Amino acid sequence: MNVVGDFTLHVESHDGGSIVWLKGELDAATSPQLDECLQSIDRQPVTIDFSALTFIDSSGISVLVRRCHSHGPDSVVVRGVRPAQRRVFEITRLGELLTLDGA
Repeated sequence: MNVVGDFTLHVESHDGGSIVWLKGELDAATSPQLDECLQSIDRQPVTIDFSALTFIDSSGISVLVRRCHSHGPDSVVVRGVRPAQRRVFEITRLGELLTLDGA
């Protein structure tokens, strides 16, 4: 588990892929941790759990976009998406690339 301020990142690996649990704020200070984590997972499908994420800015969005571009849109499922987060995905059209599973 990685911790920066109020942000935590925890990974659980399974036969079918990995689950990345995020808590706190995904911003310019913390998005490099998610980027590094996703790069280490590499070719496995990944589910990112947003249920405890309280904020995401453009640097967090950028990490998700890079993952989709490098591994394909089916490589990422984002679950626990709250309405405000879903709106960000709609505005940026990232919701068209990701599989979103609402809260």
